[in-house]
Amino acid sequence: MNERKQKNHEKGITLIALVITIVVLLILAGITIQALSGENGLLKRATEAKEENVKGVEKEAISIAYTGVLTKNNMEAVASGTTAQGVTAGDLEEELHKNGHEDATATGAGTITVTFSKSGNSYTVEANTGKIEEVQENEDNNGNKISKILSPILSNGSPGIALLENGKVVNLVSDGYTETTWTELQIGEEISGINGVKKSYELDLEYLQVYVIIDNSGQVWKWIGEDGMITAPEKIEGLSEITDLYVTSSFAIAKDSSGNLWSWGSNDCGQLGIGSTENAATPQQINGLSGITDVYADNKSAIAKDSSGNLWSWGNNYWGQLGIGSTEEYVATPQQINGLSGITDVYTCGSFAIAKDSSGNLWSWGSGQLGIGSTGNATTPQQINGLSGIIDVYFYGGDNDTSV
Repeated sequence: MNERKQKNHEKGITLIALVITIVVLLILAGITIQALSGENGLLKRATEAKEENVKGVEKEAISIAYTGVLTKNNMEAVASGTTAQGVTAGDLEEELHKNGHEDATATGAGTITVTFSKSGNSYTVEANTGKIEEVQENEDNNGNKISKILSPILSNGSPGIALLENGKVVNLVSDGYTETTWTELQIGEEISGINGVKKSYELDLEYLQVYVIIDNSGQVWKWIGEDGMITAPEKIEGLSEITDLYVTSSFAIAKDSSGNLWSWGSNDCGQLGIGSTENAATPQQINGLSGITDVYADNKSAIAKDSSGNLWSWGNNYWGQLGIGSTEEYVATPQQINGLSGITDVYTCGSFAIAKDSSGNLWSWGSGQLGIGSTGNATTPQQINGLSGIIDVYFYGGDNDTSV
């Protein structure tokens, strides 16, 4: 036996001896293999304890974030003499991210659902009271677990659609015609064609709910919940390699992996950016843009930011809120906003907008509390003097109130 084989042989013997020693010690201590790995074994109980600890940390993180947002809102209300806003899903998610929980997502209004992607745990938070409840998992006979319900539980035997832990999207079924709970839901057939879910978006309108998802292949799917019925998911044709969606109550914009933009929906103010004010039922590419990294959209206009921090805008411009030097009411193609560079964030509020650059300086335009030393409108970006190193901007008390 050569020297290498001899060493490997000795290592093997040493490892076997170590395992035997551990087993003997466990037996001498009265701990059997069954006690370790059985249904109620020490290993399983240790895993369950670890999971409970994770849930405790997550609940505490939500509580801290909720208190932080509520405190900020109350302070801003006192300072402005207005009524404090309730906690929103966006506020809560942003605060969780600031506190180091970047894997947390928050959706909904009134009752907010917070999901931690690392653990797969979900919780509901009452926006007005801060009450936190764990969302119980539901599983079928094959052990498939629901990680998120992607559409509402309705009361006519069509309880919705759910995402499983393994990435599959399935229909949910119910035995009765009464409103169900998590424990009463049953997992139905898998929805064919959907390759898991990378991102999901929910839009709660007055009489219907719209759900849009990006699957792991970059395909986009949508479905609608209306009048107690849920439509089957439908793939939006003409889109591929989509990485982000920006959904408003009247239109949507999709961004692909190359930073190209595609839009569809209502277009009465040119908010689709496709060169006309005709509505579009299918995605249309927004020409003249590439390398876009983010989009900021409201119901009637949009602003796009590229990788160099340059901005383009289009849509409703009645108040000069596009920042392009005019009040031309409808702008149907993207126009560059001059005088800005190195922009990192944009905050839009209908009639005006604020941009933050890489040094924390702020620039504003449109009609509102612009902070530029006058009460007039501004059709081009104006620097807000006396501020630097700004981290974030908040709107409160109505469309025209701002704080930093």
